[in-house]
Amino acid sequence: MTVILNKIRRAFFQGSEKGFTLVEVMVALMLVALVFIPLISLRNLNVRQTAYARQALRATFLAHEKLSALQLDPGSLSPGEISGDFGETHPGFRWSGRIKETPFAPILEIDLRAAWGSGNHEEGIDWIEYVRVPGK
Repeated sequence: MTVILNKIRRAFFQGSEKGFTLVEVMVALMLVALVFIPLISLRNLNVRQTAYARQALRATFLAHEKLSALQLDPGSLSPGEISGDFGETHPGFRWSGRIKETPFAPILEIDLRAAWGSGNHEEGIDWIEYVRVPGK
């Protein structure tokens, strides 16, 4: 008789004990958290790098535009410091540079930096270009 009762108890409890214990649920949540935290930090890194790339691309185009403007008017190029901003159409971006003579008489070196940001968070793109000045 006890054998039959034990079989009935086992069949009854095995059928009703389907589910997870609290420990199993806590371990599963911990594993999910351990996977999602690095994924979220990778997403944040991606957002920051995308923003930097967007600003660097803008600065690159602006620096190229400024260098082209300087090359179109070679008579105004004289050795010394130059600086300015890109106007109201590109707020937060500025440029600075230096025009230097080279050992080759008609050629000048233009060292230009297009920057954005302020204080400790200033970023920038540096360009060096050589320009032949006619008539020198």
